[in-house]
Amino acid sequence: MNSGVLEVSRKHRMHRSQTRSLRPQTQPSLATSSLAALTANVIAKAARWIHSHPADNEGPKPNGLRAHRAEYIMPSFDIVSSVNMQEVKNAVDQVQREIGTRYDFKDVLATLELQEKEGKIAIHTSDKMRLAAIEEILRQKLSKRGVSLRSVTFEDPQPAGGDTIKQTVVVKQSLSDDERKRINKLIKDTKLKVTSQIQGDQVRVSGKKRDDLQTAIAELRAKVTDIDLQFVNFRD
Repeated sequence: MNSGVLEVSRKHRMHRSQTRSLRPQTQPSLATSSLAALTANVIAKAARWIHSHPADNEGPKPNGLRAHRAEYIMPSFDIVSSVNMQEVKNAVDQVQREIGTRYDFKDVLATLELQEKEGKIAIHTSDKMRLAAIEEILRQKLSKRGVSLRSVTFEDPQPAGGDTIKQTVVVKQSLSDDERKRINKLIKDTKLKVTSQIQGDQVRVSGKKRDDLQTAIAELRAKVTDIDLQFVNFRD
């Protein structure tokens, strides 16, 4: 073969080789591969969840998915009636110290015992006159400690050993079953656009408008005067 032809052929092959080396790489970068893998993983999770929850639109979503709509929680509050037992204990301690220094109780039986677990105060003394004095002091100390007297019931005195008498004071710990039912009925009778439901030892009230909830509270405060109600756990 002619040497000139061979030289042209050799140069042509070199040119083609150089052209291929200058072409951009078409292989995907590491970042692109990672993104593609992550997208495929999310799509796979979505497919598995849809397959296993064909009619459940509110169930938990797998990681990487967001709910199309957030659950709407209406404003609400809870109605309770409870007493701070530490303040009751402080009041009882103050009564004991006072009767220990009073002349009319000198060398006389006069004791108070807080039975915290039972929610009771046990009074034991010598006669009705001193029992009345202890009761008055206890009422004063409880009020000063922020304990509502509507949450305290002084039961009738009972004879004890010898010529002594005793009295039990019941400290309210929560709403009774009858009180919860009463409050629930009162709320329904207001005809406000709120709903109420008994939950354990409390009543939960919920409504779309905060103004309706405030009105319900005002109605209860006006109509329930024998129970120390507390309105807690406000949620917006």
